[in-house]
Amino acid sequence: MENKTLVIIILIVLAILVIGFAFFQSFRGTTDTPTNEESDPEELVYPTISPEQVVQEFYDWYLTEGNALPNENFATSSSLTARFINSVQAQIATEEEFDRDPFVCSAELPLEVSTNSTNINDRRANVVVDSVLSEVEMISFIAELDLTEDASAWQINNVVCFVKGI
Repeated sequence: MENKTLVIIILIVLAILVIGFAFFQSFRGTTDTPTNEESDPEELVYPTISPEQVVQEFYDWYLTEGNALPNENFATSSSLTARFINSVQAQIATEEEFDRDPFVCSAELPLEVSTNSTNINDRRANVVVDSVLSEVEMISFIAELDLTEDASAWQINNVVCFVKGI
């Protein structure tokens, strides 16, 4: 009888130890060493055409005759994200007349547009755009860009009209 009791006690202690060990392991996490694949984030290789070039080329095209609003040629531009195109088209559909063009942040088209400073952060970029409206009037706004899913190109996803006038 004494041997049976001793065996039962040993089995209970072993069961408690196994359960305790499993419980401890579930809270402790894994101790596997991550491979290089898991520990090193994928390094982005940016396209050869910079965000500034994308913005400048878009505005050079947009400001040529027949491309600016109210014409909807902007919808064919590969410089714009589909989301931004849809947003502007929805704005066109709901507004009879624009207070200002959503691409140039003013009621009239600028005489000249140039890029200023650029900030790139991972898959996003902001480009400050300077816009000359007349000999005495200049405004600035920000073009926001996203890197495409396959990292092959930058596309404009928004224009922020904070408008710094000079």
